Amino acid sequence: MNTRHLTIATLILLISCNVKDNKEKLRVTPVSFPKTVNIEYQEFPTNYLVGYPQNLVLTEKHLIIMDKHGQKYCFHALDRDSGKLEFEFMTKGNGPCEISEVSTNNFLQSDSQKIQYYDFNHKQFLYFDINSRTIDCRSTLRVSNKYGIWPIAFFDMGTYYMGAGRIGVNGKLSKYSLVTFNKLLDFIGFHEEEPVLSYNEEENKKLIEYMFNHFFCKISPDKKRMVFASYLTGIMEIYNLESAPDSIRIIKRILLTPLMKEEVNIHGFEDAYVTDKYIYTPHSGKTRKELNLAQNIKVFDWNGEPIIEMNVGIGIRCLAVDEERRKIYAAALPEDDEFFLITMDLPEI
Repeated sequence: MNTRHLTIATLILLISCNVKDNKEKLRVTPVSFPKTVNIEYQEFPTNYLVGYPQNLVLTEKHLIIMDKHGQKYCFHALDRDSGKLEFEFMTKGNGPCEISEVSTNNFLQSDSQKIQYYDFNHKQFLYFDINSRTIDCRSTLRVSNKYGIWPIAFFDMGTYYMGAGRIGVNGKLSKYSLVTFNKLLDFIGFHEEEPVLSYNEEENKKLIEYMFNHFFCKISPDKKRMVFASYLTGIMEIYNLESAPDSIRIIKRILLTPLMKEEVNIHGFEDAYVTDKYIYTPHSGKTRKELNLAQNIKVFDWNGEPIIEMNVGIGIRCLAVDEERRKIYAAALPEDDEFFLITMDLPEI
């Protein structure tokens, strides 16, 4: 076994160790928003029939919807002013430039006007050019690394690659973490310490699995910060990426509500949308038995400090925010009804 393989084996052994008694258990974080406002929403008229929206991305001219129930295409671009469906892209399938299981954690590369998508089933990056409305199949990157380490979310950071979520090592899921590779896809290291959610080892393992069952991992446009927000446990983690890929420092870990209620998971974050200034998060805090979609948008700065809470009055699944035009777009779901798109005016922050 060479030195690199020995290093990786040692890392995997270390990160799979049991919970240590001297680590502090994560508790509910006291959060008080200095400003709380009620905002009104308006239906966003469109000729596109919304199915099961997973993600929204804003460009200069379009609102792009990732729709799980789209029959042929994964992504649908609407004119952000008129709501008219302009074009669709990324065919579902197993052929060249087709998508199988695409991560909701895409990355809008504002400098190149390209949106990066990662297919975690095919293990490939596809880059959609906003200006030409095309996918350049020649730039499609099929990812392979000799270490067999595979995360669910994967990001092309320009000078390195970063993965997040459930980390598969040689075909086996062994870690929930952040992991980095250089541009040659040589392994650099794991960069996250799992939180202690319970002093009972089996319970802690189960809660960690809930934490990474469905999550949102978003990177600031300047690539200096990253937020992780979990759906089932409602844990938010904010990271500093300025020393990446060699080191990634956690800035703050936040738990807004208890993890469980009468042995039932409490729903946390429905989405996370980020700018260079703020993190926008619809947060539920309800169980499946309750009306569990978030009816508010909580805003934090990149130090994890609460800024403003906006009460919307309707369940929100995903959102996109334009700070310059002071507009919020969201996919909303009335109780016992179907999804539709809404817009809201962004209040002064």
